[in-house]
Amino acid sequence: MAAEARIIGLGNPDRGDDAVGRVLARRLAADPPPGAAVRECAGEAADLLEALAGAHRAVLVDAADFGAAPGTVRRRDA
Repeated sequence: MAAEARIIGLGNPDRGDDAVGRVLARRLAADPPPGAAVRECAGEAADLLEALAGAHRAVLVDAADFGAAPGTVRRRDA
């Protein structure tokens, strides 16, 4: 089986998080991009590592308050 890309939506509404990453993941899961698997993750380190296992590329989607205008996208390359 070829390695696949992952789209992982992060968030935990039980911690006051808006969980926007998880909302996006649910919407994408209905019609995932070709070659990608979509997952939700509450953000716990062990769960995130499990979600990343076997992926050759990953996109993590989360929201944070950086003092920028709502909807501002920040990209970080690892």
